[in-house]
Parts: sequence; structure tokens; C-alpha cells
Amino acid sequence: MKFIIYALVFLFCNTSIKAQEINFDALEKYFSITDSLRQNIPLSKNTWNNFLSNKGVQLYINNNALDEATLEIYRKNLEYTYMPKYDSLLNARLKEREKHFILWVFNNYKKQELELKNYYKKIEENKSVYLDSIYKKCYEFLPKKMWEKAKETTIYFIPLMNDAVADEKDLVFTLYCAYHYDKLKYGALGGHEIHHVLRKNKQPKNEKDKYLYEALSLLLNEGSADLIDKKYTALKECPEDLAYYEYLMESAKSILPALDTAILEHINNIKQIEKKDLQSVVPMSGHIPGCYMAIIIERNGYKKELIKNIDDPIKFILLYNKAAKIDSEKPYQFSDKTIGYIQKIKQKNNY
Repeated sequence: MKFIIYALVFLFCNTSIKAQEINFDALEKYFSITDSLRQNIPLSKNTWNNFLSNKGVQLYINNNALDEATLEIYRKNLEYTYMPKYDSLLNARLKEREKHFILWVFNNYKKQELELKNYYKKIEENKSVYLDSIYKKCYEFLPKKMWEKAKETTIYFIPLMNDAVADEKDLVFTLYCAYHYDKLKYGALGGHEIHHVLRKNKQPKNEKDKYLYEALSLLLNEGSADLIDKKYTALKECPEDLAYYEYLMESAKSILPALDTAILEHINNIKQIEKKDLQSVVPMSGHIPGCYMAIIIERNGYKKELIKNIDDPIKFILLYNKAAKIDSEKPYQFSDKTIGYIQKIKQKNNY
């Protein structure tokens, strides 16, 4: 009997570990590469391709549509950053950050290598503490019915650039981004990204409004998740390249009227919103103006109502307009015709 109990406990523990994996393989490969580069040993195509074959790196490449030519630029910039023979070139190009941004980011990895290594090694030693922190932040913006664990999700840490990606199932955190976000608020970045995995959307039936609804879904998807982490990027401790908050808030002020116009043109059959239009009507996958809209909703006391309706993109825009009407800064309000049409979509789909 004791053997059966022990076997069941062993099986349960190992199933849990397998179900929530954090993968650091790309980081180990990266720092092995940089050790060689510091000895002026060029980065061979085979070694580089082996690094690129990591699943997390592949997810990042696919999400950002990085082609072979762009990846070759990454490879060369990695050499320029770490090989001592390129020190003069490196120092000259770092003076033009915008022109040589990839190089600049790699140089941040180089300058901050010790603290970046200490950061991920600490997570590696106690993954449960890290996972608890991201779920805690995520659950603050989900109703209890969605308080689940993303058991099939793997979190990949990779050493490219300074952002994060949520795939359909898996998550990709760039080491630089995760480290600096966690310095601002531990678990915030992970909470944002796991929110994308756990949050569900109601689905409409009307084909005509398919991409209008998708645009609204993108606003809710990023806007609600941005409440978890974007405010922290307004802190003075936040690195300049990660200070998104002010940019998102300011950019929204011009995008909201343009979005309203696009919806009105869709309603009046002047120009239907199609898949190719999504990036222009709701830029940055919905961060603009979704973050701004969510902030307006939260600061006017509708956070609980937002969480209760976290699966409803239509309710998100209706809540925003409701909040905008009473907000002291008098933000842009969607037109009555837009709001009326969106309410009809809600009625047609009986939710």
C-alpha cells in the first residue's frame, strides 16, 4: 500500500513539473557563444544555426517575421559586440543608437551579463517562486473562473532583443526585458503574458463583422493585460527603451479618432475592416489604444466590471465610453453610431 502511495505522489509531482516548464537552453547556448567571441573566435554559421534552432528562438523569429537577411545582421552584430577586434567599430556605432539598435541591445546584454545571469539562475534554482509571482499578478485581472494554470505552456527565456511574445500556447521572454520588468515589479511581465494564455474570448457569428470584432478583441487582449505591467514602465528606474507607458498613452489620443472613423466607414460600407487593416486600426497588436482605454476604465472605478467581462471585447469598448464620459481629462469618446452598431452586434450574438 505504501508503495502505491509513494508511486502516486512521485507521478503527481513529476507531472506537475513537466506541465509547467521554464526553458533556459537558448541562454546557455548564447553565453557559450559569447565566451568564444571574446577570444576573437568568429561565430560560425553552424553554431549560429544551432542556436537559432532552439524552439523559443524559433517562436520569436516566426512571431517577428525575421528573414534570413535580418538574422545575418543579428549574427554580425553579435560578433561586433563581443569580439575585441571590433571595439573601435562598436564604440563608434553605439553613438547612433537608433541606427544600430540591434547592436545597442546586444551591448546591453554584454554590459549587464553578470546581473542577467544571476537573475535567471535564481529563477532556475526555484522555478515555483517565479511561477507563483506571475500567476499572482495575472489573477488580479481575471475572474476566479479563469484562475487556472497554463499546464501545457512552456516559458522560453531567450537572449534576443528587449520584448516578449505570447504564442498560442507558449511564451517567449527576452532575458533583458524580463530582468528589467521584474526589477520594477516581480512577476509583472510574466503575469501579462500568461494572461494572454488564460483569458478567453466570446466568439461572434456574424461574418461581416469578423475583423471589426477581431480589432476589438486585440484592444481587450492587450489593454487588459497592460494593466498588469505597463504602469511600472513609467517609473524613473525603468530603462528608456522599455518605458512604454507614456508612449502608449500619448499615441492613443490620435489613434482613437482614427479607429472610430474606420468603424464608421465599416458600418456605412465605405470600407470594410479586413485582416490586412488590423495593424493600422489597432497598432502594436492592440496595445494602442487598448492600454489607454483600460487605464481610463480602471481609474474611473470600472476595474471589477472589466474583470467580470474579461471575455467580452464589445463590453470593453462600451465600458471605455462609459468611463470616458466621466473622466476628468475628457478623453475621446466613440461616436453614438459606433456604439449603437457595436451594441447591435452584442444583441445579435445573444451575449
